[in-house]
Amino acid sequence: MSESRQAWLDALARHLCHFERPADGPWWCPEYDRLAPESLRQLHSEKLPLAVRYMYEQSPVYRHKLDEAGVDPASIRSVDDLERLPIVTKEDMSASDGGYLAVDEDYWDRHGWMMFNTSGTTGLPRTFRYTDTDRRMWMWTDARALWAMGIRPGDRALLCFGYGPHVAMWGMLYALNRMTVPVIPSGGMDSRARAAAVLNHGPTVIAATPSFALYLAGMVRELGADPRDTRVRIVISLGEPLPDATRRRIEESWAAQVHQFYGCTEAAPSCGGYTCGHGMHIMEDTHLIEAGDPATLQPVPDGQPGLSGDHKPLLRGVASDPLPGR
Repeated sequence: MSESRQAWLDALARHLCHFERPADGPWWCPEYDRLAPESLRQLHSEKLPLAVRYMYEQSPVYRHKLDEAGVDPASIRSVDDLERLPIVTKEDMSASDGGYLAVDEDYWDRHGWMMFNTSGTTGLPRTFRYTDTDRRMWMWTDARALWAMGIRPGDRALLCFGYGPHVAMWGMLYALNRMTVPVIPSGGMDSRARAAAVLNHGPTVIAATPSFALYLAGMVRELGADPRDTRVRIVISLGEPLPDATRRRIEESWAAQVHQFYGCTEAAPSCGGYTCGHGMHIMEDTHLIEAGDPATLQPVPDGQPGLSGDHKPLLRGVASDPLPGR
């Protein structure tokens, strides 16, 4: 194994806590879920130079971008150097024929977990190879997010997604397994069968796109039941935008709390953001995120909108084998 990869994996291992089971209280991992700002900067300053060195040595696209920008990986010493790093866009990735990957075929054959594709809604799907390290980090961060939403042993979850080559449900499945929350998989079910599963198996948690959560409530009504009278108490929304009006409709349809779950295939194979009873959170110990000006791609001051939608640059994931961001 290369020295840069080993140094990166060692850094990840140093910052795992409560991996097997949660701490007592409302936070799975209070040491990181409640990390003070100065400690967070120190953590980012430890991880960022290692991630840059690793990506430079392992990813042809990232190496080209750094060389083109005249940035020596050894000169990145702390989070204060973040703005010196060039942005890698999804267009860069699409044009590279897989050169954005930090995991080659030989390493993946020996340490791999699974491959995933982007949806391809704005271009050809991009393929990503995820390793067993990614799976472990993904499981840990997703469990922390689901715990913060109030999900506990004693719940049961219906996952309304196909188990195909997209990331949406896999991390949540592994996290629920770690939490000992039973899962009702519905990948091969049609909508009526999923509605019947709500009535027959009594899930307390449903994970679905916002549009399907509303459609499923209608299917439950078609079966002669009121979704508000089911055991469902939490609906996790992911995979689509969730405007406030849609969120309120889901809440009213199910008489349930609605939470959001944010991830991004290109940026990091784990939970990047989530909601709890106190608003939206970013998993800041594993993700280093900034907003950029749409014209210059440079960072914008706090409080100013940055890039969004199809124009966003990749976020800088530092939770597992990192993919090219800045």
